[in-house]
Amino acid sequence: MWLIYNCLNCDNSWNARVHSHISPQSLNLLQLEDFQNNSHSLVEKYAMDMDFLYRNGVDEVDIPQYSIIGEVFLPSEDVELEIKSKYLFPVKVSALIREKLHLSQAEYLRSIDNGNIESIPAQDLKKGKLKRGITLVFRSCHDFFIPHKRIFPISRIQ
Repeated sequence: MWLIYNCLNCDNSWNARVHSHISPQSLNLLQLEDFQNNSHSLVEKYAMDMDFLYRNGVDEVDIPQYSIIGEVFLPSEDVELEIKSKYLFPVKVSALIREKLHLSQAEYLRSIDNGNIESIPAQDLKKGKLKRGITLVFRSCHDFFIPHKRIFPISRIQ
């Protein structure tokens, strides 16, 4: 089972193998129907899966354009922030936070080192990638706080 991709720049095409040597009965009916109908959501799912693309011989994949939806808050506020992505998204958490909150690299790193930004569960916030999502806690300088919960969905720009 293949997905056929066409290059928008040079009009070349290539086949990306999704399944090999399987019986159609091994797929659930809905998934098989999606493949037969070239479902837009199914194609988009595979097109956004960087691991799938690498397994199919794509050496370099550009990160798609994205937007970060949600209210901006001050990094000094007590906030529990949940960042979600519909797809596996290989962008660094640091890039998302710095972009949304207008932080320099030095400000971001200082906030992590001072314990003002942490993740639940603990992850490497200096180098870690978003994947499908992450929960961050922003703490002000005082010890006791009750965070406000915020959600920033990541959406693909058409």
